[in-house]
Amino acid sequence: MTPEGALGEPQIIRIPANTFECPLHLMLNLLMHEMIHVSQKTKEKMIEDKNEREWQAYYEMLFHKKFPQIPELHDFNKRFFAKKALE
Repeated sequence: MTPEGALGEPQIIRIPANTFECPLHLMLNLLMHEMIHVSQKTKEKMIEDKNEREWQAYYEMLFHKKFPQIPELHDFNKRFFAKKALE
């Protein structure tokens, strides 16, 4: 999944067809990750640094502070996304 659109402009999230082959809890977390990016690209909350945007989106996938209703990931997924956050 990827959000498309310039900073401060409306965003479109492109969802590939194979997304729905993933387990539901993983698909919801990936969608949440992209929704964090959409909010980061608004004029009010704009974060220009891509590394900071990724860090915040992966943090949300691990700790669910903004979206507590999203189911938690399995431990192996958490390790994978934690490593991605540190890269």
